[in-house]
Amino acid sequence: MCGGGRDNFFSFCSFLRTALASSSRSPLTRPLSLSLSLSLSNREPLWVHALEGGLPELGGLVVATPDAVNLTGDARRAQLVCYITKHDPVQGSVALILNRPATAALGDLLGWGLRFGGGGDEGGGEGGPSTPSSVEAAFGDSPVYLGGFFSPARIAAQPLTLLHGIPGLAGAEEVSPGGGVFSGGVAAAAAAVASGQQPESRCRLFAGALVWPPGGLAAEVESGVWYAAASSRAVVLKPCLGLPVPLWRECLGLMGGEYAKAARRRG
Repeated sequence: MCGGGRDNFFSFCSFLRTALASSSRSPLTRPLSLSLSLSLSNREPLWVHALEGGLPELGGLVVATPDAVNLTGDARRAQLVCYITKHDPVQGSVALILNRPATAALGDLLGWGLRFGGGGDEGGGEGGPSTPSSVEAAFGDSPVYLGGFFSPARIAAQPLTLLHGIPGLAGAEEVSPGGGVFSGGVAAAAAAVASGQQPESRCRLFAGALVWPPGGLAAEVESGVWYAAASSRAVVLKPCLGLPVPLWRECLGLMGGEYAKAARRRG
């Protein structure tokens, strides 16, 4: 074993025992989940808390309540976690569903005609009418998430949105000031990933989005369809594939109290 390796190994074992002991104190935590390991490696905390006043805000989350399906009659709303990318009293609201991965990667969908700025009616697309080969090379194997409600046959008609945590990219805009989550800058992000300057894991791709007319999202929150929450960007940007605990339950558990109790209910 190379110099210092034995000490490092036993230090890791000590850390592992401490983490497991800590996680066993509460049913709402779990031993060394993927989300915890991502948070530790990125030195970014995972947190979610309910918004004061209970109203949605730009750059925040709306998390489906356990009663969302019964209240709306829409089974698609079960256990949704959505990130609000637009929220305006005149133009309405747009949000991306964070926890509905498609069954194909971006390269597969591009072969079916999917393009950045592809002209769907779900809102929120970006980029030009075509997808440069450099973008496909950087993100061809990246998973795509279903940001809104649409027929699977219409996925190629949906606009693609890129969310990432990379500041300073040309063409990108911070969704909410100080939140650290950016939208757009597709070509610059592809170049950063292809050159190895940024990991592909800091980027998430969404087809389509959820849209509401002015006041529509707030009305749904007030009627009990959603919980309005704020979160760290680590929650927004984390991959949602193969998580040991579904994102919906994790968010409610992190919110604590009555929300953690709601996570135990079937939503």
